[in-house]
Amino acid sequence: GDIVIDPQYRQAGAFNEGLAPVDVSEHDDLEHWWGYIDKTGTMVIAPQFDYACVFSEGLAYVQTKEPGVSGCINTNGELVISTYDYVYPEGLFKNGLVPGRVGFEYGVIDKNGNGVCTVPGSYETRAMPYYSPIRDDNFRGGLFPLYDISLPYTDEGEWQQGFIDLQGSFAIPAQAEWKICQGFYDEMC
Repeated sequence: GDIVIDPQYRQAGAFNEGLAPVDVSEHDDLEHWWGYIDKTGTMVIAPQFDYACVFSEGLAYVQTKEPGVSGCINTNGELVISTYDYVYPEGLFKNGLVPGRVGFEYGVIDKNGNGVCTVPGSYETRAMPYYSPIRDDNFRGGLFPLYDISLPYTDEGEWQQGFIDLQGSFAIPAQAEWKICQGFYDEMC
């Protein structure tokens, strides 16, 4: 329970792989300056991002200061995935794969930013460019919640959610009675 890094950040994320994202901005407005510290509190990746997530398998999702540019950085702070195909915020890599979007299709991308697979039925022309039908629960238990937008809306006007596997297939089909699906933990959801 001892304080090892003094409170000094506007916001801070969890440590993962020895680094934690921190926001050093001083004002409560829309301007954020995220960087990364190590466990001694030393800034190892300079504050330069509008948003930053935790590292997984050597990569972390960030939004840059350049409008519309997001992607993944490595532990040196270099942007290694920067395309329209992107990792969802908070998405964590597992076995080199992460939930992502390729154009308007949803599925799985690899650590090079390549679309490994897209989920049949996940194409939606009416979707806004930054709309995310994928929740940020990652592939817990090997499954990830995803809206199946090939199915009709529910009576409440929502898409139905199911769970995709690492191959991008609906391992658990979408069901209308599920309003919000979280990730699996101890084989339960």
